[in-house]
Amino acid sequence: MFEFLPSIYYSLGFILIFWYLVKRNCNNMSKYIVAIWIVSSIYALIVHVLISGNYSKISFLPYIYLHICFLVSLYPVIKFDYLKKKKLENIYIKPYQILLYGFILVSIIPFIENLMYVLQTYSSSNAAGLADVYSDKMEIGFDSQKVITWLSPLGRLGNSIDGVFIDFLIFSLFFFLTIRSVSNIFLFALAIPVANHILYQFAMAGRGVAAFFILLCVFFYFYFQRFIPKERVSYIIKLGTVFVGGLIIALSVLSYARKEETNAGADDLLFFGYYLGKGHLDFNEDLWYIKKTTEGDNSFSYVKAFIGLDTFKDFLERRKYWNQRKTGVDPVLFYTYVGDWFMDFGGGITFILICIASYCMTTYIRRKGSYNLLQLFMFFVYAKVLLQGWSINCFKLYGGMANLMIELILLYIVMKVCKISDKNNRKFNIFQK
Repeated sequence: MFEFLPSIYYSLGFILIFWYLVKRNCNNMSKYIVAIWIVSSIYALIVHVLISGNYSKISFLPYIYLHICFLVSLYPVIKFDYLKKKKLENIYIKPYQILLYGFILVSIIPFIENLMYVLQTYSSSNAAGLADVYSDKMEIGFDSQKVITWLSPLGRLGNSIDGVFIDFLIFSLFFFLTIRSVSNIFLFALAIPVANHILYQFAMAGRGVAAFFILLCVFFYFYFQRFIPKERVSYIIKLGTVFVGGLIIALSVLSYARKEETNAGADDLLFFGYYLGKGHLDFNEDLWYIKKTTEGDNSFSYVKAFIGLDTFKDFLERRKYWNQRKTGVDPVLFYTYVGDWFMDFGGGITFILICIASYCMTTYIRRKGSYNLLQLFMFFVYAKVLLQGWSINCFKLYGGMANLMIELILLYIVMKVCKISDKNNRKFNIFQK
């Protein structure tokens, strides 16, 4: 029993944080993020109990460190409450909408091709081969033509565009739900690029994107809940229920296919809770005692490349170089978002970086005046790290950070174009009820 006390403390710590947020009447976004970490930490305890023989060094100090880093990171989310204190900057929305029509058009072909492939694969005995697809992806690469055989050249192009701008597209989808003048048909079409990316990940035997998207749906509801027109809420609930239900079914098929292929005799609770909770345990058991840090190559390869330092742009090359023999930890496993930075620089520098990131975001969202699109998007990006951080830093790969920079540039251009258009068009209050 005593060996599980650190994991019990870890779960109780997040429960106490949640209780404090409720007592202080903090915003729903902060409570939602903590609730996700509560579930993850409870699964960590379950995994610890089920395979306790795999963990002999679990102790209190690493968990205390994770709690402190998480609380510092959560501070900007707690302080963010534009619903009461600020309004969104009025802009002429038409140029933004025209741009999104372009994304919709380039997504149609890959959406159809991915949908046909997923329906064919997930509804037949071919589902047993999904584990092989996942293995090939991890060994050969995410975008190899040897793995992706079902997309046409146009499909591959449209699919790549969606992949680069996926966070921008998800943000835009939920943002436009708040705009009363936008038709439901446009909103349905705007869901095509997002759905295409999810279908593609299913075709690649990946579960993470779909699972995280479900989490993001709830987050965005709390983010924009006061601005969504009442008559649109029931429409959203009906379509959302069908869509999320389909995602859950597909996730179940994929999960069982991979389980039967790789872990046929494993306990279901252990297998399906593996990714939910194991990152905390592996941080405590292994990463806390890392022999050699990766010098920024794990999560900051884009930054290093940008300033001219040597690094690894390909995750397979990075994984091969920073192997377990060199660092003492398996580079493939999840270690939470804190762990990914810890792997780069160790505990001291990681804590300093988290404090800097928290301070910068808090300062950014508390600037005087109305919030603009860029501020709303940046806060979403920050919150996304915490939403998914119980597993991994979602922007750790070189490509992920490069895509984020491109999205920020695009959104900045959109804002400028909308402001210029304002000079010749009536300003449009997008949140006008």
